[in-house]
Amino acid sequence: MRLRVLASVVVVFLLVSVRGVSAQGGQTIAQLLANNNNFTILRAAVQAADPVVLNTLADPNAEITFFAPTDAAFNELPALVVTYLRENPNLLTPILRYHAANGERTTADLSQNVAQLPSLDRDHLLTIRVVNDNIFVDQARLLQADVSAANGVVHAIDSVLIPPIDLPPVNQGAISGEITAANQGSAGVLTTSIIEQLQAEVGGVTYVEQPINTTAPFEQLCAANTADAVGFLSINQRISESERAACIAAGYQPYALRLGTEALVVAVNPANTLVSDITLAELETLFTTAVNWSDVRTGWPEEPILRYLPAPTESAFSFFAQVVMAGDEAGLLAANTENVYENPDVLIRGVELEPFAVAFIGYGDVQQKATSLVPLAVEGQLPGLRAVQNGNYVLSRPLFVYTTGSAAQQAGVLELIGYMLENVDATTTELGYLPPDPFALNQYKAYTLALAE
Repeated sequence: MRLRVLASVVVVFLLVSVRGVSAQGGQTIAQLLANNNNFTILRAAVQAADPVVLNTLADPNAEITFFAPTDAAFNELPALVVTYLRENPNLLTPILRYHAANGERTTADLSQNVAQLPSLDRDHLLTIRVVNDNIFVDQARLLQADVSAANGVVHAIDSVLIPPIDLPPVNQGAISGEITAANQGSAGVLTTSIIEQLQAEVGGVTYVEQPINTTAPFEQLCAANTADAVGFLSINQRISESERAACIAAGYQPYALRLGTEALVVAVNPANTLVSDITLAELETLFTTAVNWSDVRTGWPEEPILRYLPAPTESAFSFFAQVVMAGDEAGLLAANTENVYENPDVLIRGVELEPFAVAFIGYGDVQQKATSLVPLAVEGQLPGLRAVQNGNYVLSRPLFVYTTGSAAQQAGVLELIGYMLENVDATTTELGYLPPDPFALNQYKAYTLALAE
């Protein structure tokens, strides 16, 4: 692994040298950035921040590692966020200091010896990972590495790093007016649960749920004058490029907040050693017409199948029916009139006790409570964390909340979104979903602060 990573870095380093960003050890980090047109937005940010940032990067006696976001990295942020940061040095300064760490850390150090690195921002920790020979700091990938300077080393990165941000609390009576939303599936379950918590804590929240336009849901978000217009949209899908373009053409910039991931694990007892993978077609047979395991696939046990299912009121039930049975919830329920439970603990316990039992269970519930169940690979993919989060596992889907700059100006919408971001980790865990990526969550909090301006 180390040789492969170092070999990749050598190639990158040679490319960087050819492009004019060579190891110029006589120049400080500030001078290197000033002489490279890939960092024009970063240079402007350094100028707008507290002078301590520029002084640190220009200090010839310092020894620091600096992770430098390229212009392309800044352009991945919404424009209003970049503008907001420039105009608010009290937030911009700690963000830039979060990109720096004491000591000179080369890629050899980062790939072998470092998992977390204290930043100059109040020692907030940067997370270092090596994935498929690429080095990541938090969510950002190193692009140009080991560029030497008189006062340390620079690594160009493809994403702006945001340290942990604490949003202001929602106080009693802070939310007035009527908040409108359209909700779909488990994303709606998540947001409704958080809203109920907020209502219990501070009261005074008037929440109106509009029926979702299933054929054109983003039109509700990007057409404020229509009768079904909403302040935010909770939905289990990404906005398409054409939908985003239509919103922008209508004068609305959509902002996506991925608040978690729902995934299902198809689990069997470890005694059922012949069963390790399954296709979607076989899953439909397994949970409908099959009597014995051998009815699903030749060579599987000639033993009766004992099925455990979540109740039809649970989002896991409708999600499974949508993916496996083309939405036929009635057919799924008709084939399974016994062993249907609301409590996932009962499903887990049933499979643990019966050698030829099977259940589909929320990924979060399995991670928290099950130690002996065996997950099946579905369509050749095991439900590993990375496969679940990036969508490679077919029984997974994102949980998004969308708003726009205009919709966010509705009374109470931003306060509600801020409350969601502060409380989503606990709520997703409680509901059996995966919580959001912590690095993305920090970015969403920056969005919220910018939208509030």
